[in-house]
Amino acid sequence: MTYIYSRAKLTMKVQSFPSVKNLCLPLLSFAGRNNTGRISFKAKGTRVSRNYRLVDFKRFIWDLPALVLRVEYDPNRTSFIALICYANGILSYVNATEGLYEGQKLRVTSDSKKFLKLGNTLPMRLFAEGSIVNTVEFLAFHGGVFARSGGTSVILLKKLLFNQILAKLPSKEEVILDGDCLATYGRVSNVDRKFFSYYKAGQLANLGVKPKVRGVAKNPVDHPHGGGGGRCLVTPWAKVAKNRTTRNISKSAKHIVRSRKLFVRKIFVKKLKRKSKRV
Repeated sequence: MTYIYSRAKLTMKVQSFPSVKNLCLPLLSFAGRNNTGRISFKAKGTRVSRNYRLVDFKRFIWDLPALVLRVEYDPNRTSFIALICYANGILSYVNATEGLYEGQKLRVTSDSKKFLKLGNTLPMRLFAEGSIVNTVEFLAFHGGVFARSGGTSVILLKKLLFNQILAKLPSKEEVILDGDCLATYGRVSNVDRKFFSYYKAGQLANLGVKPKVRGVAKNPVDHPHGGGGGRCLVTPWAKVAKNRTTRNISKSAKHIVRSRKLFVRKIFVKKLKRKSKRV
């Protein structure tokens, strides 16, 4: 376990600490194989062993102060995590907010007058319009799912009727959320993660990333792109890999107000212009 006590520009000084055994589980590496043991992703291999930190995204302990013991590096995510201790002695990992420091007191509460501070978790209806929040719930009491990676945030655009909130996601998509959904005030930590780059292949090998060979450089027996002639982009198993959506629209269509895809926005704007001309 690694503790971050100083950060200057893009360099980090770290100090190791013993891991909290009750909050860690061994993370198995499947090396790109499915449940039957067959390779389903060729560019994945075995990586170094690591533990999975059980991060609390649901925050069921309300109105109880928690003290930040330390801010740590988590190899399983791009953001830092904070080890907190509640007043009743319970230890927990939470997603660290930018600006969180050792000794700070956090709280999950519905009192916005006293505890509207950086790192505290409140229902979204208590935040002002234009606020920047992270670890936002999609459904109330189901756990935070939006803006959990390093440096991301959700912007509250407007408060609507019937306890609904219009929010802008990191993907520029605008959705309608329930006002009772929990969110943490502030931006996720590790904002400089986008400037990090790997300087040797061994780093990616330790993370389980294998060298990937282009399909057009192979023989026809090894890949559909191999040999002469052209063909549309497909997987090594000849499934079309272009313009094929993988998102389940039926689950989130009623919440989406503005799509994240540019061509969908252009079509929507054209329809509005046609309607305005008819009127």
